[in-house]
Amino acid sequence: MWCACALPDAEHAPAAGAAQRLLRDDPAVARVGAVMLALSPFFIGLAGAYMNHVSAAAATAIAVYCALRSEDDERIRWPVAMGAALGLAFSVRPLGAIVAGMTVLAIWIVVRGPRRTEATGWVRLSIGALVGALPFLIAVGLYNNHFFGSPFQFGYVAAQGPLVGLGFHPDPFGVYYGPAEAVAFTSSDLVTLSLYLLETPFPAVIVVGLFLVLRRKFSRGEQLVALWALLPVVANAFYWHHGVFMGPRMLNESAPAWALATAVAAGLAA
Repeated sequence: MWCACALPDAEHAPAAGAAQRLLRDDPAVARVGAVMLALSPFFIGLAGAYMNHVSAAAATAIAVYCALRSEDDERIRWPVAMGAALGLAFSVRPLGAIVAGMTVLAIWIVVRGPRRTEATGWVRLSIGALVGALPFLIAVGLYNNHFFGSPFQFGYVAAQGPLVGLGFHPDPFGVYYGPAEAVAFTSSDLVTLSLYLLETPFPAVIVVGLFLVLRRKFSRGEQLVALWALLPVVANAFYWHHGVFMGPRMLNESAPAWALATAVAAGLAA
């Protein structure tokens, strides 16, 4: 799965194809970002450990690629494929799929340009996405209903109660998770991501952070790459569980975006 997501052949690797479409004016940087992802110890390690974060990352990359393809190809197959990818991601990691959906929505708003005010276009995209996602949503609902008594009841909640959910409150073990804890754990996640993403002497997150702070004007593609990388960080700040197995695994779904953002930042610095 990680190979299919990362190898730099746009026809067979959605992450590479998305990179090339996001950075149309700098294809060399797009290819470097794809290669960095393919060689990322963080990504390879979790793939080898059979963690479902990598499957969610691959599905998210497919959704991003399909959303970008809708910019210059009006065929219905792209929103349908995008919806199916998000549905697959939801069946694996629901929160990650919701965040990916926000990224896709931002891409659609940006790439549609003047067409963003055309209601018929949005209806077509929404219906296509729903058609693609619906089989996965139905399957998840049937699974939840069979094992946990309701289509909307997930296993974590059934096993540990409502305190397993998002927000600032005591976690299932009785330890309070509030804004201060969110900042502390999120900072730790970013430091660890910087260490594990590429395992290079140059901390990737600091390189990207300096780029975001010092860059005066962002291109459309740079904005979308930054959004793809940062939305999962923000979302995970509202979740009490910050896994540290083989790195900040809750951020693994955004590894393609972080690899691409590192390539962009390093390329401009050079």
